[in-house]
Parts: sequence; C-alpha cells; structure tokens
Amino acid sequence: MLIMTTLSSVLAAVSQVMLKIAAEKYSKSSFMKQYVNRLVIFSYTIFVLLLMFNVYFFTLYDMKFGVLLNVLPTIFVLLISRVKLRERLTREQIIGSIIVIVGVAIFSLG
Repeated sequence: MLIMTTLSSVLAAVSQVMLKIAAEKYSKSSFMKQYVNRLVIFSYTIFVLLLMFNVYFFTLYDMKFGVLLNVLPTIFVLLISRVKLRERLTREQIIGSIIVIVGVAIFSLG
C-alpha cells in the first residue's frame, strides 16, 4: 500500500513538472499550442488516471492515508524540479518540506 501511494505521488509530481516544462517551452506560442500539445495532454491524462486510482484507493484503505497522497507530490515536485530543471531550492522551501515530512510522520504514527 505504501508503495502504491508513493508511486502515485511520484507520478503526480512528474506530471506537474511536465506541465511546467510545457509552460516554459510553449510560452511564446499561440493559445492553442500552449494548451494542446503532447506534454500537456499526456500530463492531464496522468492526472485523470491518478484521480481514478485515488478514488479506488480510498474505497480500500483508511482515509488517514489520504494525507500521504496529498502531501507527497509537493515534496517530489521540489526534488524532481531540482534534478530535472536544475531549479535552486530556497531555504524556505527546504524548511517547509521538513515541516511537512515531520507533520506527516507524526500524523501517520498517531
């Protein structure tokens, strides 16, 4: 279950980073090209599939695990953006991520 939650979070983060890449790549293009291109369509397809998975997931497991599904993509987006896009992480982002991780750990254990 933890593996599926983590995989879902990583896929959500990857699709968000793909949308960010598409926004940078097509920012000077026409309106249609900005919103109708392979990256955007593929990213939203991933989002829809993950939405269906999450709805199914919540029929099988306790709602407290939903916190993981909502929080982990934020952390993964920061990490993937750092590695793939070479974005610099600010001190506030790092501190915020640590607070989120500690909060999820406390919530999950309690």
